[in-house]
Amino acid sequence: MVCDHVQSVGRINNIDVTNKQLQLYCSSVRQKYSAYLEDQKKNRSKVAAGQKRKAPSDEVSELKVKRKTLQNDADALCLLQLMIFRNIAATDTSG
Repeated sequence: MVCDHVQSVGRINNIDVTNKQLQLYCSSVRQKYSAYLEDQKKNRSKVAAGQKRKAPSDEVSELKVKRKTLQNDADALCLLQLMIFRNIAATDTSG
């Protein structure tokens, strides 16, 4: 609408700046643009917050898997140690 008005009056120097309709239109467009920018900023914040929340949960999952692996290794070592002690005890009693 602004561009159309500028074209209809010939050039930008010929615009009547006291035109209320044009002033209202320009101010409402500016408000809509500001609201749009604010929405974009909120959306970026939400995405960033979602990624921050996702990262710790992923890290927790990885740590749980590592913990389970370490627990399995520890259990296997305990069984191996028990078998060695039984073999030593069996050789001590027989010999």
